[in-house]
Amino acid sequence: MSKKIEHSNVGILLFLGPTQLFLCMVVAAALYPNYSIANNYISDLGMSGSSAAWLFNISITLFGASVMLGANYMRSKNKLFALLALLTGFGFIGVGIFSGDFAVTHLTLALIGFISGGIMMIAAYKLKLQWFGKISVLLGLFSLIATGLLLANLTLGLGVGGMERLAFYPILIWTACFGGILSIRKNIPNRF
Repeated sequence: MSKKIEHSNVGILLFLGPTQLFLCMVVAAALYPNYSIANNYISDLGMSGSSAAWLFNISITLFGASVMLGANYMRSKNKLFALLALLTGFGFIGVGIFSGDFAVTHLTLALIGFISGGIMMIAAYKLKLQWFGKISVLLGLFSLIATGLLLANLTLGLGVGGMERLAFYPILIWTACFGGILSIRKNIPNRF
């Protein structure tokens, strides 16, 4: 397989992973009676009481797997970035396997995903992707600040669900955008 095709395939995978998760979250929330994006955690969609728990859990596991596969591809490009992507993917795979019914394990894995995801976006600055590097830093900082506020139970009137989304959505958006860029870019330099 040529490097261009491999590059493109990884990009497509990184675009599809978060896109399918976002769409599945919309469906799962619509099927969850009285679900509130302000008052319910995202992971409530995957708990045993949710009628679409299977959908959410499979979908977030696939998202994590797409990030881990992207990390595998990036390991020869930037080891720190690849490690952070690996941890991010691992965290979100774990969230899908250990639903919110396994509270401590689930929370630990979610924090691994959120924190490493935020740092991963900041580390992407070193990938020399012009304007996207600057956007990556902003999204990473935004996600980490929202994660900190959520942990401190400072939801700023958005509720726990709203603040959690401010921590998680930047990771989804960034991953989809990075995948899109990777799929059309000829190469990423081997040394950063």
